Amino acid sequence: MNEVLATALGNGYVFENLNKARDTGTWYNWRYIDLMAKQVYPVISDYIKGKKAIDKNFVDAYIKLYEQNYSGWINEPDHVMTYRFVLSENRQDFRSFRALYPYCTSYEAATPVSEASIERIKETPLTKIIIVSKSHAVQLSLIKRKFPELKTWKYKADEEFNFNIFLNDKTQLYIINQHETPTDVLIKRLEQPGK
Repeated sequence: MNEVLATALGNGYVFENLNKARDTGTWYNWRYIDLMAKQVYPVISDYIKGKKAIDKNFVDAYIKLYEQNYSGWINEPDHVMTYRFVLSENRQDFRSFRALYPYCTSYEAATPVSEASIERIKETPLTKIIIVSKSHAVQLSLIKRKFPELKTWKYKADEEFNFNIFLNDKTQLYIINQHETPTDVLIKRLEQPGK
């Protein structure tokens, strides 16, 4: 939200006031920020002209604009990976995520996959990624037990898979069960639903 507001203010409000015309080009070189900044610009302009501070009504208007225009973004890994927490046994996996999703505003990473680290990841308001690469049956059972949303989840611990669910805390949970395939290949499959 910070970058969206800064972009709407600088590339929207300031540009229009200096040039007496709205900038019709790209405002930001990241489509999510560019499009949302343009969408929220009229609200920002009204607030500035009215000399109003950002308040609950502003936040509600922002959320409404997002939901009305870009609700599908919540299911796009390229978007939700900008705020992420990666949990893995292998530190190299963290590098793979940084390489494949370089645009990142908030990032946490932890190892190993344990009851304590799962509790920690549960408490963060970030996209959650758990990579299981050993003790598959034990770790998957632990993950299932720790997330109430997974109560009816069925999986085969001896097979590779990517699984995704939207949690009650309004964040995405991605589980990658890795046996032989390189991590970066499995991460790329997150972009392909059902793989």
